[in-house]
Amino acid sequence: MLSVSVDASSVTEALTRFGAQTVPFLTAKVLTNAAFKARDALATEMQSVFDRPTPYTLRSPWVTPAVQGDPNPAAIVGIKDFGGGGVPPWKFLMHHIEGGPRREKASERQMRATGILPNGFNIIPARGAELDAYGNITGAQMTKILSAINAFTEVGYSANAYGRRGRGKRRSESYFAIKPGHPGLPPGIYRRTSQGGHIMVFTFGKTPQYSPRFDFDGVVRQAVEQYIGRVAAAVMREAMQSSAR
Repeated sequence: MLSVSVDASSVTEALTRFGAQTVPFLTAKVLTNAAFKARDALATEMQSVFDRPTPYTLRSPWVTPAVQGDPNPAAIVGIKDFGGGGVPPWKFLMHHIEGGPRREKASERQMRATGILPNGFNIIPARGAELDAYGNITGAQMTKILSAINAFTEVGYSANAYGRRGRGKRRSESYFAIKPGHPGLPPGIYRRTSQGGHIMVFTFGKTPQYSPRFDFDGVVRQAVEQYIGRVAAAVMREAMQSSAR
């Protein structure tokens, strides 16, 4: 789990005029408001760094508010480590933050388990892939492909090329896989066409190694430095207005 703690010391002194008992409450409010500014800055940075990030990705930065009354309050800015039924965002963002190999997708694990996808390789969309507005293969097509892969394991296989037709609305489609070493077609996943031909949906490429490009820590700290003074001033103004009533 990724997180950055925002230090309270930069605002505590300015708030002492309100009394020692009030300072922890006001400090917690300042830190929490500054943390939300940092969360918004992370979402903005994602739109700059990534190609068409999904709303799910843009909502992944989260804030744990500072506890009011805590003698040492701290607001935490992090990336969600839960997915609400999907893949936790930190899993697919980690290699962009720290570098390293792209994390394996569930579909790739399934293909690897059947022996279709070799170790050290990932799937890469090709001409026959149906992509959504965010550049990801559609769930309907992936389900059809994985259904065909399940069929391979049900009956066993020994050939390098195999596949079957599906059911439902996409029953007219048929997919097959070519394993490395098969003569003729390059390794990958193919869809058969109505004219008797084929279109590559996925090619198999070496697992990419990423350099860090999403400066999570730097964005958070820069946002806090930029906004904490303004946030503290606003909290103090509000406190003074409340005390004058």
